[in-house]
Amino acid sequence: RVRDQLASRYGETVDPGVSLDQPPSAGAPSHARSPATPSSTVGKLEARGPAGDRYRQQREIARGGMGAILEVWDDDLRRTLAMKVALTRSVRDGSTAAPDASDDRLLTRFLEEAQVTAQLDHPGILPVHELGLDAEGRVFFTMPLVRGRDLAKILDLVRTGEEGWNTTRALNV
Repeated sequence: RVRDQLASRYGETVDPGVSLDQPPSAGAPSHARSPATPSSTVGKLEARGPAGDRYRQQREIARGGMGAILEVWDDDLRRTLAMKVALTRSVRDGSTAAPDASDDRLLTRFLEEAQVTAQLDHPGILPVHELGLDAEGRVFFTMPLVRGRDLAKILDLVRTGEEGWNTTRALNV
């Protein structure tokens, strides 16, 4: 079961009390809002079940302390996307240790990132398409895949003045 996979990966105490606004219920005043928690969010994801074979991993693009960014192919909509998956301590260091408080905090931060980013509407911020569980039971979210150079490479070009890069051009980009 998906619930068992999440419990074994993140522990039973994965409810740190994140509070993001929810749409008001029918007939409620606009200021009456109920909070969402990671456990309620994970519960909804569990009810939907894993994404199964909808996404096919192409390659890993980057990895950080909280997650890995994967290039994936979306079989349903026939497009390439970026998928960020949450990494537990055991995934990060290859151990078989049981989830601990650091995994709870990681999942909380990961869900906050997905939920807050999904609420932003700005041309410089990529939209979040989907929040879900992958076939391995990891929490993920998808967004458009942007191809190009990373910021470190652009800053190197600014420092050397190559290809017409200068501070003003870099800041505009």
